[in-house]
Amino acid sequence: MLDEFQFDDRAKALYDSQRAMAYKDGAKLPFNREQFTLWLWRQMGGGSGPSADALKARLCPYGCNRPIDVLNISIDHMVPRGQQGSYALENLLPCCVDCQTLKGNMTAHSYKILLAAGREMYPKDWELLRKRIIIGGTAQQDKWRRIRAERQLKGKGKPVKPQPLDFNYDPKF
Repeated sequence: MLDEFQFDDRAKALYDSQRAMAYKDGAKLPFNREQFTLWLWRQMGGGSGPSADALKARLCPYGCNRPIDVLNISIDHMVPRGQQGSYALENLLPCCVDCQTLKGNMTAHSYKILLAAGREMYPKDWELLRKRIIIGGTAQQDKWRRIRAERQLKGKGKPVKPQPLDFNYDPKF
């Protein structure tokens, strides 16, 4: 059974991770920790009472049918930050870690289409595709980080005129 201290600790950790991402992007969160904790409580099915007995494991909203609870939850942006998604609570969605990892920079709608297509594939093919998507997303993130670091070094911390990016980058598998 989950007690209120565990819930508060997990909510604080999730809030801190959102705040760190916003700080990296040069943005400010439009909510404070108490608002985030209340939002998370309601998203996880918390009732009106303060007891954590009301929290039950629920299924991931993306349709992968994995149970999520407060201890194994991840917060996802329905419209990704890379596609001008906001940090507003309306754009956040609690989901399982696997879905957040696989979704990457896709919108929620695009990801649901991908999952529906994955259900039609042979399980071995689906697992291979999942791995390739995750590896490709990781390689792309590494590339963006490297480009950002190179720009900062070149400008010695000053903003540098952006260079055109190569969207045809294909990592070797």
